[in-house]
Amino acid sequence: MRWRDPGGAQRKKSFRLKADAEDFAGSVRQDLRTASYIAPDAGKVLGEEWARRWLDAQGHLKESTRERTRGVVENYVIPRWVAPHSQPSPMPTCRPG
Repeated sequence: MRWRDPGGAQRKKSFRLKADAEDFAGSVRQDLRTASYIAPDAGKVLGEEWARRWLDAQGHLKESTRERTRGVVENYVIPRWVAPHSQPSPMPTCRPG
């Protein structure tokens, strides 16, 4: 099955059974119609990259609002929610009791 996502990119997925392809096509059409479509590779973007893309897309905001938002994302969101998950955690130290 082939379809275009909301951004215009062509997507495709193969199925063994025609009925499975038709079910999937119906769900994709419904998701596109209701604006609830999520790209299959959406989970492959790292958190920090996603946050920076989102910031870049906020061009409709006034300059002062955009800068305040950028500060919140860079000083609070990325260090708290992104950075801890993008680096390996140190191994805990065990001491005999």
